[in-house]
Amino acid sequence: MSETHLQQTLDLTIPSQRTFNSFICDTNKEAKTMLSFYVKNPSESMIIIKGDAGTGKTHLLHAACHLYQASGRKASFVSVKNPAHLEALLSRPLSGELVCIDNVHLAAQHDDLEHLLFRIYNHAEMAGCKLVWSMQKSHQFSRKDLLSRQQSMLAIELLPYTPDETHAILLQYLSLSQSYIAPEICTLLIKKYTRNLSLLIGKLKEIEQYACSTQKKVTLKMAKELIFSDLHQLD
Repeated sequence: MSETHLQQTLDLTIPSQRTFNSFICDTNKEAKTMLSFYVKNPSESMIIIKGDAGTGKTHLLHAACHLYQASGRKASFVSVKNPAHLEALLSRPLSGELVCIDNVHLAAQHDDLEHLLFRIYNHAEMAGCKLVWSMQKSHQFSRKDLLSRQQSMLAIELLPYTPDETHAILLQYLSLSQSYIAPEICTLLIKKYTRNLSLLIGKLKEIEQYACSTQKKVTLKMAKELIFSDLHQLD
């Protein structure tokens, strides 16, 4: 998958295919439209995207960065999975910048990470930049001051996709990644494995990597045999 660097000081990349145009399906069309509007307009500067795993939160953060960058302004994407990148945000000015922070739910109940998010929120607010978080709905911060800030943010909620929409998104992924996996394998995974998009795409990658390492063609039979296997443990 090709990638493009954003104009940012952090050494990160954003997959170029993750734009608002490539965010398909009607279920979360309104959420996409809302985020696009608020990224382009100064009316809201603190936004939080909530949704279950696999509903497209990371895609929308990437899309917001691309849209902001297209206007010639700086955009940064970081994840709570990399606390060092959070620390880096505090070490530089953020004036006029869009800062997107993914997986903020991972900070919940971890004092050091919650403190980092609290400081970043204040830093972004004082700098007058636009801040967008993503988190799963089932998590809650233990710090009351951080929870208060979260509750003050404009909330955009993502809903689960229908099976047909999930199938369409998987087909789009196969097309964009130029994968040689057949579409019927996507149907099999949705029926027999899960409807969680993140897990589905992860399993498609694992199957493809396994087929490549064994120099075998990805067949429906292979997929059925490997669907519940931990492919990282296979030779």
